[in-house]
Amino acid sequence: MVGKCPDMEGSGGKAFPRGVTKIRNAYLSNAVHESAVSLVKHMSGEFYELFLREKEKGKNNNAAYIAVGKRLLYHTYSIMKNKKPYRERRPTERGRIASTGI
Repeated sequence: MVGKCPDMEGSGGKAFPRGVTKIRNAYLSNAVHESAVSLVKHMSGEFYELFLREKEKGKNNNAAYIAVGKRLLYHTYSIMKNKKPYRERRPTERGRIASTGI
């Protein structure tokens, strides 16, 4: 497990979050978090916009960084799986996705 995931507790068919579980690769998880912070700090296109959207939803900085890290992992997995270069995706006025770059 790479990212941070919720620790759940429940009874009678109901589940309640208890925080963040420690069952993960801590080194890789911290590297992803630091990368997310760096992407936001340097205002890197799609990732910075995602951070601002999450902040507008009322999430705190840490939750917004986790969302950016998850998007980073999604792109990394896609690049490795499909063996294609990264293309930045940004929403246009009509809600469609515009690709920039290669």
